[in-house]
Amino acid sequence: MWKIKFSWRIFEIALGLVILLIHLYIAFAPPASMLNWYSNDDAFYYFKVAQNIATGHGVTFDGINVTNGFHPLWMLVCIPVLLFVQFDLTMPLRILIVITGLLSAGTALLLFHFLKRIMSPVTAACAAVLGASTWLIHSSIVQNSLESNISAFYIILLLFLVVTEREKKPSSSQPVAIGLAAGLTVLARLDNIYLVMLVGVWMILDVFPLYLRTVIVSDFGIIFCAGLLSYFIRIGVGSLYIANSASLPWLVVLNFIITPLSLLLFGLNKPSGEAFSLKYLERIFLALSLSSIVSGGILIVLQKLSVYAAFPRLVIIINWALLLAGVLLSRALTRWTIVEKAHSSGDEATIWMLIKSNWKQIFRRAFSYFTPLAVLLGAYMAWSQLTVGTPMPVSGQVKQWWGSLPNPVYGKPVQSGPALLGFSERGGWALLVSAMKNLQGIIKVGNEPASWWVIVIYAVVGTGLGFLVIKNREWIPGVVNRLALPAWFWGIYAHIFYYTNTSYVHMRPWYWSAEMLFSMVMLAILFEFLWKVSLRPERNQWPGIAILVLIGLSSLALFMRTIWQRFPYASAGEDHEYITDARQLESLTEPGSLIGMTGSGADGYFVAGRTIVNLDGLVNSLEYFHLLQTG
Repeated sequence: MWKIKFSWRIFEIALGLVILLIHLYIAFAPPASMLNWYSNDDAFYYFKVAQNIATGHGVTFDGINVTNGFHPLWMLVCIPVLLFVQFDLTMPLRILIVITGLLSAGTALLLFHFLKRIMSPVTAACAAVLGASTWLIHSSIVQNSLESNISAFYIILLLFLVVTEREKKPSSSQPVAIGLAAGLTVLARLDNIYLVMLVGVWMILDVFPLYLRTVIVSDFGIIFCAGLLSYFIRIGVGSLYIANSASLPWLVVLNFIITPLSLLLFGLNKPSGEAFSLKYLERIFLALSLSSIVSGGILIVLQKLSVYAAFPRLVIIINWALLLAGVLLSRALTRWTIVEKAHSSGDEATIWMLIKSNWKQIFRRAFSYFTPLAVLLGAYMAWSQLTVGTPMPVSGQVKQWWGSLPNPVYGKPVQSGPALLGFSERGGWALLVSAMKNLQGIIKVGNEPASWWVIVIYAVVGTGLGFLVIKNREWIPGVVNRLALPAWFWGIYAHIFYYTNTSYVHMRPWYWSAEMLFSMVMLAILFEFLWKVSLRPERNQWPGIAILVLIGLSSLALFMRTIWQRFPYASAGEDHEYITDARQLESLTEPGSLIGMTGSGADGYFVAGRTIVNLDGLVNSLEYFHLLQTG
């Protein structure tokens, strides 16, 4: 036993060292090579603002306009590092690459421990290696030293703390520590709030049976997603959406309150589920019809009171239909996978009995989790309101406004069905989309990709996975419970729909840290199914170990080869385009010039003796944004 534990400790040390050494290799490369790390100049928005804060010039990119166009936690990391800019412009950039490497190693090791609790160590290790060495994940989340890497670290840390909390000796400080992690997860990327809120509900309802906890968390996720999707279906995107969606937050908030109460009123939240029957379906229909009538009536009254100018009535019916479909599908799937475990526990208590006997524990856990979260997020929003005049980053508001323009230069809002669900090359499920495109490129008839063969292969793979799931149904409740999959899944889709169901444009690959981590977890579950059913480790572990180690080593070798190609040491003595562009701009302008530019991050950082103003408004002031809106 001691040797097995020691061997996996060696793996952890080796993986962490390899990741760190790769980043040290890049950090100490010649400037022309090292700067290839910053393949997108958005990172320099952080660095220039951090430089101005560190040198006492305020929270500003250009030294003129106060801005909050950034996520706060990564900015707090950058500020002390950018103090070194007074010695050398490239030194802070090298330090940030090392910090990014430490965060990447931490995320990989946390993923390993997160999965090892319920899966074989070999599967967990393979997932950790793939997560750290898959180039699409690395280029999207890690490279560029943006906020996405610290976001990924805190997402997996939060989930790890939540799902391991019940396995430890009870301590009054544990939920508070988890609440602090939740607050830092939101400050790492503010759009993590959806995942954090659902994970919080999952944690505080730990006293409930797994079936009941799953359907409650799913209901909240369905309510949010149905609200966003109903406005998208009714209004579409663009200027009409901006003009007619002011009632959307009211609809979602009302449904968060009324829909769960209506489901409770009709007895639809039972601890161990209920067999589907006509009476059961009738009660679901009546419960959701009642909640839709009540919330719709309130929304119409609020419009009459001029709380908002427009309210599209058809949204009420669309939202009701989406809620009905979502709740039915959620309960059917949950009962099929979990209800047997719920029945086997012998727990016939009603939800009211559970609440009555556990309300102190529920309240204590809720208070401990949400109080640190509320304090941290509230402190940021208060600072932002007092300093900039708006509680949330102006950059997100600008991108939302861009979607209302007839021909925005940074692209158009999402309009296709697959992209709406996150299935695009720059969407939440970019890993799956990339795998499908690669497979389609490999399988050809003549010189043309064989799309129909890809469909056949995925149908075969899907059938095989279905067989594996059915064969291992007894394993599913443990996976769902110990990986918090319902909270994670619905938090992800709330996150995706926030971008795709609104007029938001110019989505970036680094938005999707949670989605890419979830994709790796799903891949690990697939590996574990194959491990259990096909390789049968109880008979002979070595074939499975050999296959999974080969996958991990191959991925790591390909990753390191890409690193050597993109960051060669042979470029010593050359200048990077960021430097040459800055020197050229200096040669064409007078010292002290005021220069307006879009996409101005790198120039703002490297150009000396001039003031660079960001014209697109992403790291500019609220006043500048209002001037843009009025032309």
